[in-house]
Amino acid sequence: MTYKLRQKERDALLTTPDSARYKYSIGRIADWQEVWSLHGSTGWVLAGSPESGESIPVWPHRDFAQIFAVGEWNATTPKGIGLADWLDKWIPGLMRDGRSVTVFPVAISTGLHGIKVSPERFRDDLSEELSRIE
Repeated sequence: MTYKLRQKERDALLTTPDSARYKYSIGRIADWQEVWSLHGSTGWVLAGSPESGESIPVWPHRDFAQIFAVGEWNATTPKGIGLADWLDKWIPGLMRDGRSVTVFPVAISTGLHGIKVSPERFRDDLSEELSRIE
């Protein structure tokens, strides 16, 4: 179960700079033990391309992911991934596949915009945050 997101908080975060959204995401994902992305009949969505590098977009809350279930992703729905599974299965899989993680992307006129990090950095930042709250 995820936290209740207030409309004012949601709206403010959608216009917050990338670095602040990244920090917010790390904190909320560590607190609530869940990562959100979009899933459809063909699997999980990926941003980018094999040529330019693929990344999985992730958000700290279902509502943020839902905003992006439009356009080419209109047949997808937000799906939560438990943090233990994310760290134990997803991070090694992303590393193996050479994919990145785009954290809390938002739409701007040129497309998705968010902080794109390696799976290792995302794991390390989450682990550091988890050690602070334990």
